[in-house]
Amino acid sequence: MKRVSVTPIGKILSAYFDEVGIGEKIREQRLLDNMESVLGSFICKYVNRKYINNKVLYIYVTNSVLRGELSMNKHSLIERLNASVSSDVMVIKDLVVR
Repeated sequence: MKRVSVTPIGKILSAYFDEVGIGEKIREQRLLDNMESVLGSFICKYVNRKYINNKVLYIYVTNSVLRGELSMNKHSLIERLNASVSSDVMVIKDLVVR
């Protein structure tokens, strides 16, 4: 039997997760997991808490200088974090650094 079309298992699982309704939560968790690779291990040492609520990423930073730098670069960080998860879906729309 000859295959007419082949669909990668990743696309099938992604479509299934979206259909079930957990696709957004999985993408949010991937973004939180990828934070260290995007921000770097030095910055992540100063992060106490991080969570996503209503497409807003909240980061609690202990260093005030680092907090200011992250706040100034938040637009580029949002783009880089969203790109680390997927290029077609916007996972977060805003970043709050506290």
